[in-house]
Amino acid sequence: MHGFLSELSLRSVQQRFWSGGPNLLRLTRELTGEEDPQRRGVVACDQTGAIVAHAEYVLIEPGAAEVAVVVADRHQGRGLGTRLVEHLTIGAAAAGVTRFVASVHPDNGAMLRVFTRRFGATVRQFGDEARAMFELAPPALRDAA
Repeated sequence: MHGFLSELSLRSVQQRFWSGGPNLLRLTRELTGEEDPQRRGVVACDQTGAIVAHAEYVLIEPGAAEVAVVVADRHQGRGLGTRLVEHLTIGAAAAGVTRFVASVHPDNGAMLRVFTRRFGATVRQFGDEARAMFELAPPALRDAA
């Protein structure tokens, strides 16, 4: 995880972590530490086993979770982030989460398009933050589709 985070461009780090200089060792421990019942994450790896994307959700209140995604620069634009969010929605819905919210950097048009086009999110602007919100399909509806 640390290697993956270290290789992200400054722009990717800013868009995911809202900072140009986060403590990568602390982030690595946070993302890979002890199991936290409020947090679930997934990674995607390339054929060598190296992490190329990470997505997670963190429960923020009963039934709602904040979702976040970061994809290695060389793999962006290929649908990897979308697939990881899809995977997270399945587990989250099964765990009783009914809504995802995401704080998105306003210049991250690609992620905003993923949330609005694929997941039907509504987006509201709050100062320097775009907030995307979307409902998760209940497992019974998803299975019928």
